Amino acid sequence: MSHKAKLDALHQLGLRLQQDTLYEYRTALATKLEDLPVVKDVEYDITLKPGTQPKRQRQYKYPTHLRKVIRDQLQEWQKVGIAEEEDATWIHPIVLVRKKPTNGQGERSTSVQDVFRPESDK
Repeated sequence: MSHKAKLDALHQLGLRLQQDTLYEYRTALATKLEDLPVVKDVEYDITLKPGTQPKRQRQYKYPTHLRKVIRDQLQEWQKVGIAEEEDATWIHPIVLVRKKPTNGQGERSTSVQDVFRPESDK
């Protein structure tokens, strides 16, 4: 058996083990936002370097129909306790990601993704 064939077999075995594990614990995994447990009374204490100033990055511009997608997603996150409305000192942009249809047909869906990266990573 060639080295490539051994790697392919090992990869297939790993995928099968992952699928078996996910299936075994399927009742413990959330498949919808509403299934996630609500976490309350958690505060983060992020230590900043001395002299660090808040940065409010400019938001990306989206057409009206895509702004509705963003608004709907944020409302859903607020409803299940993932996000809350606030006048944030720090702000960073989000982007919309178009997803392929799950069955290979039909319309593509769009999801909101967080874009938080330091200037040095651009």
